[in-house]
Formats: sequence, structure tokens, C-alpha cells
Amino acid sequence: MKSIVTFAMAAGLLAAACPASAANLVTNGDFEAGNTGFTSDYAYSPGGGYAPGVYTVDTSPSAWQSYFAPIGDHTTGSGNMMMINGAESISQYVWSSGAIAVSAGADYFFEAFVASLYPQSPPSLTFMYALDGAAPAVLATLDHTLELGVWEGMSTTFNTGSATSVQLFLRNAQGAYSGNDFALDDVYLGTTSIVNPGPIGAVPEPSTWALMLLGFGAIGAVARRRQRTSFSYA
Repeated sequence: MKSIVTFAMAAGLLAAACPASAANLVTNGDFEAGNTGFTSDYAYSPGGGYAPGVYTVDTSPSAWQSYFAPIGDHTTGSGNMMMINGAESISQYVWSSGAIAVSAGADYFFEAFVASLYPQSPPSLTFMYALDGAAPAVLATLDHTLELGVWEGMSTTFNTGSATSVQLFLRNAQGAYSGNDFALDDVYLGTTSIVNPGPIGAVPEPSTWALMLLGFGAIGAVARRRQRTSFSYA
């Protein structure tokens, strides 16, 4: 009983040492509300995805286009995602947010999860932002590097400076006609990453390190005690 209590205390200390995830500031970033909360230069085509430059929001890429990888969404495995047949033009916005209120002088993560739906020409996304209504600026262009149908988190950061609002954009940097098909899910803006959890440049406070070491020590003590008990047959 004492071991269980000690383990629970250690787990509690570890939980206290780990920061909670921040809320997503992007409206309908997981697409569970359907085709709403964002805009796109691509044409909405719920009936089929065989033409370049079209998208839909649904649960099954292979039902939308029979050649696409049959994957589940990133959020739950059974929910909605944005499915895209990429255009040859790389100047179009695949996804754009409305204006989002942010804190001045703060660091933010702009992230999304992407999966390639066809073996040829995997996706490459350009992450862009516009502060306080300024012209959009490029943050980063990131390539999908994993296997077909595997979700990959893409992450970039920016500081708001004196701005108190931001608009986000995703542009398709892959201009191939053949292939260039992908899914998008969990588009995110916040001060804590969901791709690599932890605030930007986070270094634990000395008190946090102490709590973590105490927690690990307690867990180790429980493990050693259980090991001695397990091998005692007297």
C-alpha cells in the first residue's frame, strides 16, 4: 500500500512539473465542424477529387478519390480532415484563417499535420503569416518526408512584435501535376507546440528540476523495493 501511495505522489510531482498544453487559437483547426472556419483558393469538390486544385473535408480519402491512401484523420483516426488534390500553381492558398487575436511581444507556434495520399510528388507546404493586416510573409517551406499515408507534424514559429492580430496561410509549394495529393489536419496556433510539446526555448526552472528529480527518485525507490520483495522467498 505504501508503495502505491509513493508512486502516486511521484506521478503527481511529475505532472506538476510538466506544463499544460495551450488551447488552439485556430477556429476548426481539426476540421470536425466541416468546411467552415477557413477559406481556400482551391475549389470545394465534395463529389470527387480527380481534378487538380480541389479539396473536400471528410473522413475517407479513398472514398473521395479511389487511388488515395485509405487513412484515418490525425485527431482521432475516425474524424474529418481536409483532403487536397494539389494544383500546379504554387501561388494559391490551400488554407487561410481569419484574423486571430494574439498577445503583443509573444512567441507562437504555427503548426499542422500533413500526410501524403499518393506515391508521387509528396506535399511541400509554405507557412505564411500576416500581422495586423500587413502583406503575408513566408515563415518556412516544409517538405513531407515520411511514408505514404503517414501523418507528419510540421512546425514553425514567429514573434508578434507590437501586433495584436495575425492571419495564417498555407500554400502548396509542390507544383507537380502527377501526384501532389495530400491530407491536412490539426492546423494549430498557440504558445505551446503540439508537434514538439513545450514552450519556445523552454528550460525548466530550478524548482521544476528538483520536483522532477524527486519524482524520479521516488519511482526508483519503489522499483528497487518491489525488486527486493519479488526475490525474497524466505
